[in-house]
Amino acid sequence: MRLAEQQAQSTDKGHGRVEIRSIRVSSELKGYSDWPGLDQVFQIRRRWPSKGEWHEEVRYGVSSLSATVGIPERLLKLKRGHWTTDRIIDKTISFVYTL
Repeated sequence: MRLAEQQAQSTDKGHGRVEIRSIRVSSELKGYSDWPGLDQVFQIRRRWPSKGEWHEEVRYGVSSLSATVGIPERLLKLKRGHWTTDRIIDKTISFVYTL
């Protein structure tokens, strides 16, 4: 099933800082790519204040979860846990790119 672009946002407060995370998810590329298992693509944008200025990080990734299972809110939650684990292991993330 292909769905139009979907979005979600979360705001986390912890350790004395605020972080706003938003995700855009699309299944429009399914069937147009040779990427094995590609079902959806996503963009995650993180914003946080530091020393009076706002900072931003944008990452892109792919998911094998279908649009009905991998809803934006779920992917946002799953990717947050994945990034934490990756940072601890080797500070790199497979299939997710930072611009």
